[in-house]
Amino acid sequence: MSSENLKSIGKPDKRKMQTIQQIFHNLIEIVELYPQYSVTKHLATIIRKKDLRAKELYDWTEEEFLKRIEQHRQELEGDDMMNLDDEGE
Repeated sequence: MSSENLKSIGKPDKRKMQTIQQIFHNLIEIVELYPQYSVTKHLATIIRKKDLRAKELYDWTEEEFLKRIEQHRQELEGDDMMNLDDEGE
């Protein structure tokens, strides 16, 4: 085994750790910005299957999960814009 391989053993992948931090950061922000929905409703919406041919949740990468979280936030922000239009603001 090369010395490079030995150095990387036990060290977390920096990119993967950043993605995981983004996942939790975004989840916390969503829950704080939209408290009218429970945490379980947010999670259920994020992991729902929109396409029958889509991958199962347990096959998602961290990047795919982050993308779904970001899509959920965009959907929520779009709903807010619709509510503002309805109220005439």
